[in-house]
Amino acid sequence: MKKWIQIALLILAFLVTMPTFAAVDADEMTQKINVEMINYNVPGAVIAVVKDGKLYYKNAFGEANIYANTPMNTESTIVQTGSISKVLTAYALLNLLDEKKIDVDTAIMTYLPEYLKDNRYISSLTFRNLLTHTTGLAMLKAESATMEDPIKSISLSFGEQAETFFDKYKLDPIIEKDNYTIFSNVGYILSGALIESISGERYEYYMAKKVLEELDMNLSSNILLNKGLEGTTLLQGYSVYGGQRTPMSPFKTKYLASDDFLTSTDDMTQLMMFLTSKKLPQNIYDAMFTRQVSNNALVSGRSFGFTVVHFGKYDAYLHDGGIPGSNSRLLFIPDLKVGLFISYNSNDLKARDSITNVVLSSLIEDLDQKESYSPFTIGDLSKFDGAYSPINASNETLEKLTRIIHQIRISHTTDGLKISGDTYNAISETVFYSEASDNYAEFKTDSKGQLEYLVIGNTIYERTPFFQSIILETTLLVLMAICNLVALLILIFRWNKMKVNRIHDTPRFVLLLHSLSISGILIFVFIISTSYDIWDIIYGMNTAVKGTRFFGIATLLLSIPALIMINRTKQDFRWSSFMVGVYQLQFILGVFLVIWMFGYHLI
Repeated sequence: MKKWIQIALLILAFLVTMPTFAAVDADEMTQKINVEMINYNVPGAVIAVVKDGKLYYKNAFGEANIYANTPMNTESTIVQTGSISKVLTAYALLNLLDEKKIDVDTAIMTYLPEYLKDNRYISSLTFRNLLTHTTGLAMLKAESATMEDPIKSISLSFGEQAETFFDKYKLDPIIEKDNYTIFSNVGYILSGALIESISGERYEYYMAKKVLEELDMNLSSNILLNKGLEGTTLLQGYSVYGGQRTPMSPFKTKYLASDDFLTSTDDMTQLMMFLTSKKLPQNIYDAMFTRQVSNNALVSGRSFGFTVVHFGKYDAYLHDGGIPGSNSRLLFIPDLKVGLFISYNSNDLKARDSITNVVLSSLIEDLDQKESYSPFTIGDLSKFDGAYSPINASNETLEKLTRIIHQIRISHTTDGLKISGDTYNAISETVFYSEASDNYAEFKTDSKGQLEYLVIGNTIYERTPFFQSIILETTLLVLMAICNLVALLILIFRWNKMKVNRIHDTPRFVLLLHSLSISGILIFVFIISTSYDIWDIIYGMNTAVKGTRFFGIATLLLSIPALIMINRTKQDFRWSSFMVGVYQLQFILGVFLVIWMFGYHLI
């Protein structure tokens, strides 16, 4: 009798501790999703949910193309999932390593294509480094896509584009490898190149034949093999603002292994059913659905192919992806054996989180559960004050501008820190928690106990040097603008008296051109600061940057003639010391401005 009581107690304990999974009401979920689409003015969306390897919910909403009145369809609407391509690349490489009996901690040197074997740093990396974003290499997205139809246009293969990429950039590490994860496309471009060199097949062919077809993702396979796609429609992306829906230009990536996977909702459902079933080899399942690395002990970090975050009390393995005017999300909760895929044709990122919360809250009863912490007292909070810049921006391209644009400032309050408008309260000597954003900020120290990095989520910041502080740089630009305005006013009101020794026109014309070129720089820098768009960098088509470069080069070329003319004006009594001083200051500030532009690759 006692034995049966023990068994009953064990069963009861299991039922109490097992994950809470609510019974889904498909009609109610559909209604809630429709409400969110209206709230965010989303033209169309496709959503699929699987559990225990079986379809749980699938639906298409709205239109794939509002002008052609093409409805969204889970089978025939081709969606561009952007960075979700990394999940497929990770799965493919893990399978290939398993087949070839290669350990993930092996250095990649032996397996690299010939054009990369002389690169010492890359050769020292392991497969784990690539798949967990612990290479120490920055994100590098500049000029990585073109405005072409991704299905109809003919372009170079991934392998050819990858070789060009590694020829073009030095790829010096920005942080030590192994210890920190920083999201970077470089590791997955390398992963694609390794799939080719190890398998002996083109990336596209290997993915289509050895991965997608085996998962019954046949439409996705046909896209990679350029086979007939009759009856399909490519999702049209839209910029949604102020009630208006503006069609976005087509997007075609150069680096398929990292940046854009074209598929359908039905195909993604096949992938999710496979990954949540018992068919996936245990070692690969553990690699993809176990945390492999994190920057913060309280943040879940990354696995192979996924970012790991918290949804309520559960760890969720997700990967987001987007192209201009379209966004997608692939999410798994291993504890519940649940997979979720969302794709919609709007550039609004908030819609993705709202739709995710609607779906998961319909499935998980305690989704909103958050951690609670006892207050922790720190004697001196002022030591954390200052400006911090993200480190994952490339130092080789215009992406370095994000060190200014995404710079954050921290100031202390009576009981915590203010970071980007959110209040973070101390929960340990170096860790702070924001209940409003459900986020953690941890300050890392070096061997001497000095502050080295700030980790918020999976983003790493470092203290911004004084000369790169946005306050100092803004002050320089404002001072330059004031000085340049005074110089132009002098030219306007004293033009007729600005000849040198009564006959020489050259000084005033040179100084006018110099002042106008500086004005051009300031105007275009202002445009960049208010409209910087990473998609312009990705396309390599930023008009404001081109304008800044033109006037920057003009200012550089005019600097020496301007200095010569300023020295000549000292010889004419009609040039007051104030006027000469204005142009001398303008010259000095102009030199600093040009150096600043060089530093951020604006010239």
